[in-house]
Amino acid sequence: AAQQTVAHGAGETTILFAAESFDPDSAFDIANYKYVVPVTGIYMFNLQARISCTSISSPTNIQHVLKLKVGGVTRSTSEDDVGTDTDGKTYGLNTYMQLTAGNEVTATYTPSIDSGSVNFEIVHDNNKSVFQGHRVI
Repeated sequence: AAQQTVAHGAGETTILFAAESFDPDSAFDIANYKYVVPVTGIYMFNLQARISCTSISSPTNIQHVLKLKVGGVTRSTSEDDVGTDTDGKTYGLNTYMQLTAGNEVTATYTPSIDSGSVNFEIVHDNNKSVFQGHRVI
């Protein structure tokens, strides 16, 4: 998908990464948008999401929250408070995690605003949003 629309009241949404560039271990489950850990070890993950705003009507206190979850439990979070800034930007997080073979890692996005309205789009075309994971040791 080129874009994934997330309404401001939608709550936490799984980011739909539907294409792969490189996956020698077949670890990314493209049908379910998750990374399945192939071998127990320490992993490094990189999540970047290019967020654009559409249908803008005077939003205030915009917040973008990205999370990496393991088995549905939050393990890493990035929160960006951008005030009234509706310009498209890339937000991200990097983290190391000790994981066990079979653990499932998902990426989520939660937007929020205090007032007004806006829809958010996660831009996937041209690798503007990425979810990467690899075993370090």
